[in-house]
Amino acid sequence: MFEDFVKLYEYLYQKTSGNKLFEFKPNKTNKIKIDCFLNGLTSSYGQFWLFNFLTYQFFRYHDLKTRFGRGIVQLNWVIGKKALNKFNNASEEEFYMMEEFKSNYSIKNILASRKDISESYKVYLDQERKRFYGTIRGYIHCTELGLYDPINKNCMFCKNNLNCKSNGL
Repeated sequence: MFEDFVKLYEYLYQKTSGNKLFEFKPNKTNKIKIDCFLNGLTSSYGQFWLFNFLTYQFFRYHDLKTRFGRGIVQLNWVIGKKALNKFNNASEEEFYMMEEFKSNYSIKNILASRKDISESYKVYLDQERKRFYGTIRGYIHCTELGLYDPINKNCMFCKNNLNCKSNGL
């Protein structure tokens, strides 16, 4: 997953900074930071999660005016416990704004190949369904992302099942 992280960080940095020639070549310290971060994650996190996580972090910082310039997002800003906590507790509004950010910067998931999409995507969708399972927030989350699947066990047993079913999600 280290190579995926490096590739995605470079891609997002190029998109937000406008520097198409930027190459992310992590030094020894950066490699250690990235490895520590990735090793601290559960094994169920895959490429779709990594894409959404890093995209969310770039969304948070892309428009800040710092001494580095606008669109220059530093590595230590996007990894670590605080970044993970911020992502895990993000609001629906933030995810909506992240989708607009992706659209405005023409950001696509460069990690996903056609083969990987179906299985990784199923895992990602299931994680998202479980995220706010059985809550009003979960109903809104599933509605906005179109996560309802009548044959998925999480959807079948969710207390919002009937609402999702009746709304044709």
